[in-house]
Amino acid sequence: MAQRRKRRSKAEIEAEKKAKEIQAAEEAAKKAEGYEKVRARDDEGHFVKDDPSTPENEAWDWKKSEEPAKPEVKAEPAKPAVKAEPAKPVKQPSFDETTHSDVPLYGSARFRAKKEVKKGTR
Repeated sequence: MAQRRKRRSKAEIEAEKKAKEIQAAEEAAKKAEGYEKVRARDDEGHFVKDDPSTPENEAWDWKKSEEPAKPEVKAEPAKPAVKAEPAKPVKQPSFDETTHSDVPLYGSARFRAKKEVKKGTR
């Protein structure tokens, strides 16, 4: 049988929420100081894994970034675009140019008409 997941009490849920809020505040303070979060590596350059038995996450380190974090600048609202004149539709000829006829020809009749135009019999 599958094991059931243990239900958490309200106190445990509230404690987790407070811990997450504190952690988020600490991260925001570090970022404001010019630090960035990067994956931790060992001496050989391999990623370090997190130890779940500790409350701290060892898989991530704070590193001083080259450029300090820039404050967010609000963008100015975009200016309304100038309306361009709509393109005029191209008028299609009302007759078939290959046969010089107002009646369009389909199928083999069209090819016969092209031959006649080339020969000059039409």
